[in-house]
Amino acid sequence: MNAVHSNTRESGFSRSDALATVGTLALMMGLLLSVAGGTRASSDQVFCRANLRHLGQSWQTYALDHSGRVIGTPNGVPDLTFIAGEFWTGGWVSWDSTPTSSNVLSVLTPAFVPYVGRDPRVFRCPADRYLSSLQTARRWSSRVRSYSMNSCFGPRSQDLVSLRQFERLEDVPDPSHYFVLIEEHPDSINDPTFFTTFQGASGWVDLPASHHERACNFLFADAHVETHPWQSARTVIPVRFQFPIVTGTAKDPDFRWTYEHTSLPGR
Repeated sequence: MNAVHSNTRESGFSRSDALATVGTLALMMGLLLSVAGGTRASSDQVFCRANLRHLGQSWQTYALDHSGRVIGTPNGVPDLTFIAGEFWTGGWVSWDSTPTSSNVLSVLTPAFVPYVGRDPRVFRCPADRYLSSLQTARRWSSRVRSYSMNSCFGPRSQDLVSLRQFERLEDVPDPSHYFVLIEEHPDSINDPTFFTTFQGASGWVDLPASHHERACNFLFADAHVETHPWQSARTVIPVRFQFPIVTGTAKDPDFRWTYEHTSLPGR
């Protein structure tokens, strides 16, 4: 398979170079802090937060370069047909041997590479080390992606939710309140889109991860990262290497918090 190339002309120190440098410095600072903390768990947490901050800065810069229009996210795309779209990433992640689960090219889209850089590790939380027995037998080191984008950001690809769509930066009434990226549960993650709920659903459609001591990292539209602890055992479900049966309801405090930070009612 041919490597993904950007059409952006590079002259001197490019935007991609600058963003990659910032991301590298953030990771180095995270490493120093994690060494001081002395635990692998704290190291994973720091690197995950650094990844999301880097993605958030890249996401904002893309929008500023496109007159405020935010980059979108595909859903229901299990192959590489997304490659021509203006998407933040792509690829289908599963427990079988689907190539996009391990192929780093599946996360590096031409539209976003000039902003995020060419290091695929930024798309994965280091605490997400889960592999199925089939993937372990094939000597995979990891799957390629741990994060998904809030379905309410970017152009609406399917009319599945009864929430307002944020297609431009100016559409977001409080950027510090609404999340753009979320760590998704390893059993739940498939396409790069996170649906908190659907029209008519009574609770979770996709399920957040709980990699960090029963907590999940969120990236918000102002590019800050927040670690949110879960309260309900219904949210902190062990990895079972199969698509989960999600038991949370609309009254669940974890669902309510995530729903309220997804978008506003209405279209």
